[in-house]
Amino acid sequence: MTVLCQQPFDLLPDVEWWRAAELATTAAVAGRPITLTCLFDRTRTPAADRHMARATHPALLLDGSTLANPDHRPPAPAGGDGPDGGRVLAEAVLDPAVSTGNRAWWHDQLRRAGVEGSRRDELVFVLHEAVTTVAAQDGDRRGVPVRLWAAGDAAGCDLLTRSPHEPLEPHRWPTDRDLVMLWLAEEVSPTVTVQVQPHGPGSRIRVRSGPPDGHHGGR
Repeated sequence: MTVLCQQPFDLLPDVEWWRAAELATTAAVAGRPITLTCLFDRTRTPAADRHMARATHPALLLDGSTLANPDHRPPAPAGGDGPDGGRVLAEAVLDPAVSTGNRAWWHDQLRRAGVEGSRRDELVFVLHEAVTTVAAQDGDRRGVPVRLWAAGDAAGCDLLTRSPHEPLEPHRWPTDRDLVMLWLAEEVSPTVTVQVQPHGPGSRIRVRSGPPDGHHGGR
């Protein structure tokens, strides 16, 4: 049995609240012959809300058939999935067109994690460029899922792309033109490093900030 959920986004627009509620409901029916998925209006529903719905559920309903959802992004396990056993601080789906709101969200989350001063400013600057890069690479504006994490004295964010991209190397201009602005943002941010790693059919962009140690650009 497939259960369709139609969220009143106009009445309760908190996307993160809806994702948490949908994940909790999905977990509650696990092991039962029930599939939970979302119903939304592709012409009226905001981009971040559409992407949240697509990222949250493992199944799609198409022409009466239940199909595996290629956009499914399962939640991080409790207390982990950051590098080196770190903890996940927050997950969200960010609309690349709402840069002011995204910056405010990052500053708030990183402030809570104890990332302060110019180090936080540099990290937010590079993260903004990373979201813009991922949205442009994937060829859509549905929203970009991000996962903020902390591990020891380091903090960072992981973003996934649908298509593979070359690794970034310090002091070498990227041959992938889509990565040039992200590479430049890293070069002018002394406490931030960016890694582009293979991840499934695409890549994972990991933006990391640690205390200044004279090793900027090392990968």
